[in-house]
Amino acid sequence: MSGKILLKTLSLALVLSSAAIGAETESLQLSPATVVNGGLFGTSVSINGQTALVGAPNSSSTIAPGSAYFYDLNSGVETKVQADDGVPFNLFGLSVALGTSRGVISARGANAAYVFGKNGVQLSKLTGGTANQNYGESVAINDSGNRILVGSPPGFGSGSTFAYFPLFTDLQGNITWTSKTLLPSDGSVLFDDFGQSVSVSRDGQLAAVGADGKVYVYEYDPTQFLGGWTEIALLVGSQNTGFGGQVSIDGDYLAVGAPFDNTYGSSAGAVHVFERDSSGNWLQTTKLFGSSISDNDLFGRKLHVDGDRIIVGAPHDEPTGLQAEGSAFIFEKDSNGNWSETKQLVASDSGTAHNFGTVAVSGDLAVVGAPGKNSFKGGAYLYDATSVSIPAKPTLVSPSGTGTSTPT
Repeated sequence: MSGKILLKTLSLALVLSSAAIGAETESLQLSPATVVNGGLFGTSVSINGQTALVGAPNSSSTIAPGSAYFYDLNSGVETKVQADDGVPFNLFGLSVALGTSRGVISARGANAAYVFGKNGVQLSKLTGGTANQNYGESVAINDSGNRILVGSPPGFGSGSTFAYFPLFTDLQGNITWTSKTLLPSDGSVLFDDFGQSVSVSRDGQLAAVGADGKVYVYEYDPTQFLGGWTEIALLVGSQNTGFGGQVSIDGDYLAVGAPFDNTYGSSAGAVHVFERDSSGNWLQTTKLFGSSISDNDLFGRKLHVDGDRIIVGAPHDEPTGLQAEGSAFIFEKDSNGNWSETKQLVASDSGTAHNFGTVAVSGDLAVVGAPGKNSFKGGAYLYDATSVSIPAKPTLVSPSGTGTSTPT
């Protein structure tokens, strides 16, 4: 099985430009020539080590079958991939996630997700659910590439998430997967969009699934036949804040976006941080805000956790005064256990409605997408994620407790 591949060598040039005071601009821009206007390159991003993956779900001259791009940041090679059975409007690239050796790319319009090696070779096609159930709205993969989650929030009904485990690999490298369906333990009411966001930890031992106002936490259970997931926590927040619209879990940390939180202005946004204590309880310890956020910035619309570092997008922030230009913020946990903002990221060529703010981080590298850039052709940017402390808004710490956690 093979997808459509195009290789190109990039010039990895340092970009030096002026930007908002206190903000940092990129070290590299990613913008493939093959993306057409309206291609929305940067709608989804992921990074693992020295490889980045960027989705462009509306990118093609044949009426939007979509595409995605692998970037080897060591060699400068760009690899464009498309589904081997791609058809118009399948939205290939709407959501992407990258492990150490392979990535998963959703095609919500085709009710499918595809597994590719970093070399651009298609390894598998995953399907699940029924038509019009938004299968592929969200995807996640662990480092080893042997745990994949695909969210299917239908907008009606209770939604579901499909968990995949590799069954066997043939001599050509094609993988056959087995799947199990995750359903919420509380029955989940209609229209709660269970599966609108999914995440799996790098080691593949923990998973999180977002719904409207709720997040479900799971632990991998190897005792189940062919492996499975057991729900271990239910975290409840406010539907009005968008709590659960974005989740990311790694180690003992879970970040949950609430982009419509009103603490620093109408829909300024916030991120709830939960930590697992020594007894296995997930407790909210911090509520994060970007240092420059205000009305309608949607801080928390996208986010990603990697170890002691969290990156958060605010696609409607106005760091240089342009409407919906967007920015991103990096937070780190210090030796005293406190989370603080260390960087604000902006684009050197920021512009109106660029919607800069789809985010991912891996080690000392961060990637941020701006799907609205250049007539919605889109763009993506690479940053150094290492610490440089800057002033930040205060964090709010919730009362400690046990069992089911209810964010403030």
